[in-house]
Amino acid sequence: MSLKITMIGVSGTGKSCYLYATYFRMLEGIGGFNFSCKDYNQGLDLQDAWDMMLDEGVWPAGNAESANFDFTCFYRGKSIGDFEWLDYRGGILLEHEDKENDNEVAQFLRRAETSDALLVCLPADRILSARPGEDKKQGNQWRSMAARLQQIVGGVVKRNPSAALIFLITKSDMCKKPDDGRFCVETVKKSFQQYFYGTPEHVMIAVTRMLEKTKTEETGDAQETVKFEQREKIVGTVEPYNVHLPILFPFYLHTVAAAQEFEAKARSARGEERDFSRRASSERAKSWWGKFWTGQYSQYYDDRASDRAKIASNCEQKARELQGVADEIWNELNGRVDIYCRGECVANASGVR
Repeated sequence: MSLKITMIGVSGTGKSCYLYATYFRMLEGIGGFNFSCKDYNQGLDLQDAWDMMLDEGVWPAGNAESANFDFTCFYRGKSIGDFEWLDYRGGILLEHEDKENDNEVAQFLRRAETSDALLVCLPADRILSARPGEDKKQGNQWRSMAARLQQIVGGVVKRNPSAALIFLITKSDMCKKPDDGRFCVETVKKSFQQYFYGTPEHVMIAVTRMLEKTKTEETGDAQETVKFEQREKIVGTVEPYNVHLPILFPFYLHTVAAAQEFEAKARSARGEERDFSRRASSERAKSWWGKFWTGQYSQYYDDRASDRAKIASNCEQKARELQGVADEIWNELNGRVDIYCRGECVANASGVR
């Protein structure tokens, strides 16, 4: 299994931070799952970028160019597939397509439309600016950003409705009030509401953060351990949260699909096994006169039935293994993200933000 994942978002939405944090967190692994960069030097570059964030306490600057990364996803030490993660520079969303010269925008659109999953990064601080009573200029900036992303997402969904659409709310550290997280989720659903009715088939909303939250001993209330003195500075404990879930989601979908394919192959092989067994029985039931004229084929059909039984057994075993992995991924997702399947909400974060 090899998946293609494309991450989009305007400049300053936290795409690079999310990439670095995800790689860092999944090198350690969560729930038996972990990621590994296929290129050694590329892995070092990602680790160096993360270490610089921690050592210098500075958020990375926006990407001047797009970057592609190749990873392998493991479950309990066994590879369950590869994925290609393309991080496009945010500025590309402000540029025009040139089909004749096949510029970077044209390549980006073509790549997005052939992806298995599209990660749309939406920063919480921009979303929160849409609250009534907030600065109107900032609120307009959110609506402008959402409208720009709408055009790209709409094109991808139209040409590739089977792709998983993932709305990734970044910078949820900026959510200070108790209902800020829920407001962000509901605003995203409202702004992109046309995608929650069955096209595309699979939609997810995930809320991630980079900075740790703890509970005070005095009140037990959730409280940030970090205060943003400046937007560029990191002050406090960095602890990535929920970062792996958007990547595991397309693996879940494709693992379930692969399990269903093996189940279908097993059913077909079992059907052929029964058919050959009936033919073998029919041959054995022939009279000696019938066997004299047409020959004895019971052993031939018995062998064919045995072959189909082995194929069916192997397919059934593979389907069980894949479904087991899918169940473990679902256990990671359920209760932490909102998932819609063919227009129906099948998983809800239940207030866990």
